[in-house]
Amino acid sequence: MKKLLVLIAFLAQLNVEAQTYVPFPASQDSAVWTIYTYRKESGCNGYDLYTNGDTIINNFNYTILGYRGIYYPWYSTGTGSGYCEPFGDVYIHPKSYAYREDNTKKIFFKYLQGTWADSTEFLLYDFGLQLGDSLKGYYANMNIGLNPIVSSIDSILIDNSWRRKINFKNQSDNEEGCLYFIEGIGSSLGFMAIQYCPSFEGTANLECFKLKGDVKYPANISIDCVDYSFITSTPETKAEDYQIQLYPNPSNGQFNLTFETTKAKDVSLTVVDLTGRHIWGENVTALHGKYNRTFGTNNMASGVYMLNILIDGQRSVRKLVVN
Repeated sequence: MKKLLVLIAFLAQLNVEAQTYVPFPASQDSAVWTIYTYRKESGCNGYDLYTNGDTIINNFNYTILGYRGIYYPWYSTGTGSGYCEPFGDVYIHPKSYAYREDNTKKIFFKYLQGTWADSTEFLLYDFGLQLGDSLKGYYANMNIGLNPIVSSIDSILIDNSWRRKINFKNQSDNEEGCLYFIEGIGSSLGFMAIQYCPSFEGTANLECFKLKGDVKYPANISIDCVDYSFITSTPETKAEDYQIQLYPNPSNGQFNLTFETTKAKDVSLTVVDLTGRHIWGENVTALHGKYNRTFGTNNMASGVYMLNILIDGQRSVRKLVVN
């Protein structure tokens, strides 16, 4: 048994050493990072970061990142308890960040909007780290006092090639498994999502990573791998203005939907699955009073669906769960 364990460790080390470095995606790779974050008493976000062209800053070529998704507000049920609402409002920022890779396997990024838009670039990833090295840059700054170091290095098979996987643990508490880097993809937390390790009243997770529309990570496609490409504009009207109510959710495939229509003239409803396949739809014009409708089909398979509500050109999105 001891010899077998030694052999397994030796083969794993061969995989690490024999792999060919996989660079970070370029704009033409059409990369998409799908991420979900949860923050107690703050809210939740399901969103994409997606490559959206190139730009030159200070004589360096950067890949532009867009940002699109759904914000789910926090609903408090009392002191110390609550949850994120099962519905939310869409948003999109086509040019939020930019990143570049140098010839030492380091990834740097800059903010393209907000108060830090004119700041210097930040070190995001260093895929040349070795066992025992300290984490530097953006993620280290998010974990001040914990002092993460490289605890182990192994390989992960993605798209028929072995990629370097760098695992970290905290020197202060020996916590391991909360954070790791995957060569050519980024962090287990997403792209640059903030999370303290160990997590405290909040989580961040990379649900999936795509290149040219194909899921490359994880190997087993999750129902959480949502495609937010349907978001093309930011609605000016907030969902709460219409007092939208959707119940029960989860359900067996039948949902009740109500909202105020005193200001609405035209409403379009569409249900799609996570591949974008049309499941159900309805267009209503000349509305008066409250909209009240039961929709869905008994043959909807268990899983997650998206309900797109378009009210006078303003979009709101609801996540449907069928048991």
